[in-house]
Amino acid sequence: MAENDTPCAQSPRLYREGLTGLRAYAALWVMLFHVNAIVGPKRLAVSGWGLDLDVTPLVTIGWVGVDLFFVLSGFLLTTHLLERWHATDRGVLMRGYFRARILRVFPAYWAQLVVLLSVALIASGGVMPAWWVDLPLHALMLHNFSERMSSAINGVYWTLPIEFTFYLCLPLLVKFLAQGERMPQRAAWRRLAMISASVILAAWAYRFAVFHAYADSAVNTIVWATSQIPGTMDQFMIGATAAAGLRLANGRAGAEPSRWGQWRSTALLAVGVGGLVSMMYFLDRVHDDYWAGHWSLFVWHTITSGFIASVVLAIVASGPSARLVFENRAALFLGTISYSIYLWHFPIVIWVAGLVDLPALGLVRGVLLVTPLVVVASAVSYFVVERPFLRLGKTKAVQKR
Repeated sequence: MAENDTPCAQSPRLYREGLTGLRAYAALWVMLFHVNAIVGPKRLAVSGWGLDLDVTPLVTIGWVGVDLFFVLSGFLLTTHLLERWHATDRGVLMRGYFRARILRVFPAYWAQLVVLLSVALIASGGVMPAWWVDLPLHALMLHNFSERMSSAINGVYWTLPIEFTFYLCLPLLVKFLAQGERMPQRAAWRRLAMISASVILAAWAYRFAVFHAYADSAVNTIVWATSQIPGTMDQFMIGATAAAGLRLANGRAGAEPSRWGQWRSTALLAVGVGGLVSMMYFLDRVHDDYWAGHWSLFVWHTITSGFIASVVLAIVASGPSARLVFENRAALFLGTISYSIYLWHFPIVIWVAGLVDLPALGLVRGVLLVTPLVVVASAVSYFVVERPFLRLGKTKAVQKR
């Protein structure tokens, strides 16, 4: 057997601080998008040195931060399961995996539901809000079965069942990927390509079929229908493919980067950021036709996710540019509390909009007003709710060993 045909070796645990920093950009990007949506559509430009650069698409398509979260989840969770798949009892691994996912997602989410209900009761003098009937399904993350219910309480909640459904599907995917790691490398690459292509084609087929089923509906309905888990699996899959491919490429994903790795990091970062920005400007140009069935409706998220995966791999390769952008203290702190930022920014933005004339303030001043409130609320949520449960999960994992 030739050297490049050997099965993938067991790799050490991959950890890059920059991947935490990437979460900060994802959460803040979504927040910026929501503030801008309330401020109102305006052309945004950066002027100076004889240039007048239109940056409007970078804000109006800021929901791409959700794509960032999905790709990153696919990459990290696939990596961490594959690292343990061949060396850990399968039952122990799965119990630990699902316990960690539940403790990661549900405590902060349930705590917010309690806070939002309490605030609504106080503000109304004890009258239940209209959405209280939706609480049971929300508590179980089953609220996406209804378009109305999916955003009845918090406008970002629609993504949570999608993310958690991916958590449920991932072990089966990893099982097939892990089987590939036992094969000669060429066969393993063919297997990975086949699995990835199958999931991506299924996502395209789902979006195509659902769009035509809802073609006469409002845009929000089409967004809700096409964004359910079958239509978003390609984003998770591309992250998972990057993780599995990285392991197949060298079998030592956690190794320290060489000079070649650092150069590669810079190239991957340039391709990823450049491609991501280009896709946003492209979508801005075809926006009027996009939700009417433009061909990009079915493939835009896939292509964009590929560029996001390039950024993720650039961070893993740990070049100087990636470290500068994603491993600075601000990015690491905000990335650490990014889940709470994601949960809390929307209700805070809505609350501020009820007190202050955000359109009159404009985007920049609106963001400067909202951001400190969001960061403080998110830090409290993280340190009071998230971190204790995360530590509980780690303690139980250690006790099982």
